[in-house]
Amino acid sequence: HNGIIPWDDDIDIVMPRSDYDRLCDIYADSHQTQRYQIVNHRNHPEVETRISYFNDFSTITDDVGKMREYMGIHIDIFPLDVVPNDPKKKKRLISKRHMLQKTIKLRGIHPELFKGFQKFGRMIIKCFYSLISEDSIYDELNLVSKTYENLSIEEGSEVACLVEGGRLQAFDRHILDKYCLYKFGENEFMGFEDFDRPLRAWYGDYMTPPPKEEQKVQESKWVRHFYKDNV
Repeated sequence: HNGIIPWDDDIDIVMPRSDYDRLCDIYADSHQTQRYQIVNHRNHPEVETRISYFNDFSTITDDVGKMREYMGIHIDIFPLDVVPNDPKKKKRLISKRHMLQKTIKLRGIHPELFKGFQKFGRMIIKCFYSLISEDSIYDELNLVSKTYENLSIEEGSEVACLVEGGRLQAFDRHILDKYCLYKFGENEFMGFEDFDRPLRAWYGDYMTPPPKEEQKVQESKWVRHFYKDNV
């Protein structure tokens, strides 16, 4: 489409882990009054996030469900981590990450969204997991994700966005070696030269559009964004 897909409403960015860490280092001490910032748990501990966001701080989010704590309109940034070929090592990596992600999720549950026994049960779960240091969980999650970053191409031939849940969306590491410019609106941006394999890993048959009735931006009943001057 050379721009935003008409029925989509967000932008996701992926980058190799080394570049991702470098970006986080650059913005780690960014001035708190800057309008645009890279936001993650490292520089904004109050934000419960496993990835980073390029955030517009002139906006604010009204999160009806209180399930997420984004601070405004943002772009998701995902690191690409090396995944080993060995099935057992791959399974261990995914299992460890899943356990840590589950711990983060259980720490952030909101009992007030439930009633009766469910509310009581979730309060107990939240109290138990609140005893675990949040910083230590995020540090461990990052360390586990980078377990195989020094594997050679032959030993670990794939990279993946290790996001929570879903199938492993991995693709060949050689794709990271070649980039080219793509037109996006009135601008041009760098992207993978071989875009087909990552897109098929993430979306399957991405060239088949959804049914006509679904070709529109879906309105969210849960999240609304405002400019802070208008709140």
